[in-house]
Amino acid sequence: MGAWGTGILSDDTVRDVIDGYFDLFNRGGTAELTRKKLLKDFRETLGDSDEGPLVWVGIAKAQWECGHLEPLVLERIRQIVSDGEGLDRWAEQGQTILQRRKSALIQFLAKLESTNPRPRKPRKATKRRPIFQPGDCLAVRLKDGEWGAILVLRGPGESEDPYVETYGLNLAVTLKYKGAEPPSLQVFAKREWLRQTHHSWQGDLDLCYLTSRRYRSVKDRFVLVGDISILDTDPTATKTYSSWANMTSSMYLQDRWDRGIRD
Repeated sequence: MGAWGTGILSDDTVRDVIDGYFDLFNRGGTAELTRKKLLKDFRETLGDSDEGPLVWVGIAKAQWECGHLEPLVLERIRQIVSDGEGLDRWAEQGQTILQRRKSALIQFLAKLESTNPRPRKPRKATKRRPIFQPGDCLAVRLKDGEWGAILVLRGPGESEDPYVETYGLNLAVTLKYKGAEPPSLQVFAKREWLRQTHHSWQGDLDLCYLTSRRYRSVKDRFVLVGDISILDTDPTATKTYSSWANMTSSMYLQDRWDRGIRD
């Protein structure tokens, strides 16, 4: 956990509490039950002199956003501001930072003491669906007008919970192909993965999760050639996330690198 500024939301703990509160609120949880659940979930954090007050700040922020700030929560924030609780991490950075944090808390309290004119309403999460299916073979038009190849793999599925947001993830890998014509299905069946050695890459696969967001802006660059069966030996996971637009760059850059072009 950590803070990266003096603002109320510039802290991991506060954001985690707010996210947890909104999730329960969207599911129909009342202010009292949601507060009690979060206080239980963060009970270890509450015992920390630095982090504990931030749990209450997160609850207060979320309750105000939802239009049902409890009096006892408001009173707890008044106490935190009045007593200067949880300010050590900002005090360590000097008086200027400390004063900014104090001012942010005072402004936050003033906001809590006003009525939210547009309280948040419960809502289900945005459920984005993947653009392609595992086994789909894609020809992609590159920057120089030639074609590359991308195979859609079988990645872990996203949550079916209607209250958990999904991003329409496809796990995709590029193949070692670049030509004037779109790749045939035989190119995909050979599974000659593109190994990146350009610039600082060390032979890594160009393998990443791609979200469905903003795909429409580049959809004309992709052509579905057909589909093949996914094998158990195919890559199955990565920690890298990217976009469909960025996925095309590695093929272009690697080709230039292989031809001795260094830019």
